[in-house]
Amino acid sequence: MVATRILFLVLLCGGAALGQLVDKDFAPTVTATCKAGHMTIKVVTSQNYVGTVHARDFRTSNCMAVGNGTTTTSLELNLLAAKGARDYCGVLVNNKADERSVPIAVRIHKTLELADDKFYVITCGKAGFKNARNETALVNLALIDRDRPVYEAVYGHTYTLRASISRPDGSYGINVKSCFAFNKQNKTELIDDQGCPLPGGVISRFRYNENLGVADATLYSMFRFQDSNEIHFQCDLAVCKGACPEPKCDGQSKALTDESAEQNGGLLASTNVFVLEPGQPSSETHSCCFIFYEPV
Repeated sequence: MVATRILFLVLLCGGAALGQLVDKDFAPTVTATCKAGHMTIKVVTSQNYVGTVHARDFRTSNCMAVGNGTTTTSLELNLLAAKGARDYCGVLVNNKADERSVPIAVRIHKTLELADDKFYVITCGKAGFKNARNETALVNLALIDRDRPVYEAVYGHTYTLRASISRPDGSYGINVKSCFAFNKQNKTELIDDQGCPLPGGVISRFRYNENLGVADATLYSMFRFQDSNEIHFQCDLAVCKGACPEPKCDGQSKALTDESAEQNGGLLASTNVFVLEPGQPSSETHSCCFIFYEPV
């Protein structure tokens, strides 16, 4: 079983020729990874590159990288920036498909626009794997109240953090680990890299149901960071053929794991919620539940 990476690179034709400076052999290789609310784009060229990689229509310092004369150029974009913010780079949000896309220009020249410039749309979507029926099963993370996902949570209330598989067939299980909550300025660990909650933490261990394809943990009391009412949750999901062994935590944030089960990891799932004060009316207008992941 191989974890699949669902990340689309769509090459768009076009570009305004503003001169005769054209590189007929310009064929960059573009790859990207999405993690913790950021997209990292890597452009590899066959020759030393001194052009510009930028989000289309956003040639600002936060949305642009200039080649330094090597064959590799990297650009990191903030996928969570609000429109109008200094680090907003024109991210397109598709809440229905749980995807975020960024149009990217890879230009031969630092300042000129040429006919052979390359344009891409890079999309971060849900992470998935092939189940026993050869279907692509997607992983998801959600905050649950009364068995329904919520996108606004009340400060101090109890919720369930649920990781799930979209098409459970009983052949694969999931092991949830490395969970943390974050926003632009803060980050706090909830579950360690072995699948154990931190001592004195605000969350329980995950309990697994392979037949339903879900793993649930109790968030004892909804919290928030001081500088924002928005919180993002992210977990690393390992997929096992058969039931994943549950970590045997010794109370010191260590796990005694059973290494006999085959695990395939690297799938990342995340969701975001807005934290309300008790009694504060709900708006239910926030975007939510987008998925980021990195390749195995």
